[in-house]
Amino acid sequence: MRFRSSCCRHSRSCSLGGLGFEGYGCAGGSQKLFGFVAMELARVDASFCTFFGVHSGLAMGSIYLDGSEEQKQKWLPPMARWEKIGCFGLTEPLVGSGTSGGMTTTAKREGDTWILNGQKRWIGNAPWCDISIIWARDVADNQVKGFIVENKTTPGFSVEKIEHKIALKVVQNGQITLKDVRVPEANRLQGGNSFRDTARVLRMTRYMVGWASTGIQMGAFEATLKYAQERLQFGKPIASFQMVQDLLAKMLANVTACQCMMVRLGADGPTRASSATITRRSRRRSARQNRARRSRGAASCWAATASSPTTTSRASSPMPRRSTPTKARIRCRT
Repeated sequence: MRFRSSCCRHSRSCSLGGLGFEGYGCAGGSQKLFGFVAMELARVDASFCTFFGVHSGLAMGSIYLDGSEEQKQKWLPPMARWEKIGCFGLTEPLVGSGTSGGMTTTAKREGDTWILNGQKRWIGNAPWCDISIIWARDVADNQVKGFIVENKTTPGFSVEKIEHKIALKVVQNGQITLKDVRVPEANRLQGGNSFRDTARVLRMTRYMVGWASTGIQMGAFEATLKYAQERLQFGKPIASFQMVQDLLAKMLANVTACQCMMVRLGADGPTRASSATITRRSRRRSARQNRARRSRGAASCWAATASSPTTTSRASSPMPRRSTPTKARIRCRT
């Protein structure tokens, strides 16, 4: 699959570029609004939501939070208009979450030029975007610094598209190779001088990931409910059976809890480290639970269609209600 560039034109008409950022041609609004949009995008297509988050969140966010005034004026307006698409190069082939202290991509300064060497992997938008935010370790002070690299005009910069993915197939991920890539000092993020500055961007986008997870759950619940209302067994929809209703109710409870938590975190401050950690942990767990319940519902439907006479007779009979313990039983338990 490939990403259709026409999606960018439609996004431009919706004025979604730079949502949550003020000035520089950005859409503005609050981070909570950015989250609601991400939730609705993920409800329909998690791949497009990921593209949106990488470009408008990670790439633009890096320049907005860590760039100089000149860099913001130069890059943010065309990115907000979707004329320039960005990616965020942090993860490496052998280094994932350990990039804060174990980053292998290096940056060496020579006069007014920086020389970058290394690789980045699983970088969304990389095979076709216009600019890359590359994070590299300065060999002089061992600190992580950020750079704006123009993909299509910079010698030594190459991207290999990652094929045969099992998920988010529309997102174009790539492995970036930097071989003696020369970047002018003017393209170094002036506020990105340590991993603390990188972490500010990550905290902001982790909040967005929480909204995206909530949207994915909404889409899964709506698809499950529609199927359960249309799938007939024993002459009626499987949504009429208590076992399926129980799974649907638990899915809806998870969705509602996620929505409430994300709104609360938006009010508390989405860029706080504690808020980002809570978001990442709890939303992923809820999403896994809802996915598992959807699978169990499908398995239950399959079991109900088995040709065994015993299975048919049990399934066709009304589901017995759970008996309420008598007072005597309650007294014994207490």
